[in-house]
Amino acid sequence: MPIDSRELLFVVDENNNPLPPASREEVHARGYWHRNSHVWITNSKRQTLCGKRSMLKDTNPGKWDPIFGGHTNAGDEYIVCAIKELKEELNLDIAPEELQFHGIFRKEALKEFSAIYLLKKDIDIDQLKPEKDELDLTEWKDNDELTEINIANHPDWVSRGYENEILSLLVQDKK
Repeated sequence: MPIDSRELLFVVDENNNPLPPASREEVHARGYWHRNSHVWITNSKRQTLCGKRSMLKDTNPGKWDPIFGGHTNAGDEYIVCAIKELKEELNLDIAPEELQFHGIFRKEALKEFSAIYLLKKDIDIDQLKPEKDELDLTEWKDNDELTEINIANHPDWVSRGYENEILSLLVQDKK
């Protein structure tokens, strides 16, 4: 589904307190604080599912990304956004209790508060139906390899600033 610049986003102040909603276009043009959700999907092989962003994306087109997610619509809770984005991007249906909440990450440069969730699930990527406007490819990456990519600040990968924290958890997780 193409990006709708008129979509109403959940706007907040610098302390993450709700404000009246605004369009996606206005939020980005005026630099309003807003919310989004990020989901890291890992499997029992200590890998993370990554997606190569479509060239149609308005930010970081064509780059690889270890998260799935997006902007929170006006009035939605973070978890509702996370579930909606997994359905939209991967055609993946999950229940709220499958998501493990990690925390909220504040990114000053983008004026975003991102809820970070972990989903531990063995998924056959051949069974996924990625949304073509969102993703060109999906691929499992070893968590140690992702850590090296992140440390090197690889230009083909999206960087949000909190990856080291999540990757250190994933590398230590022996389950």
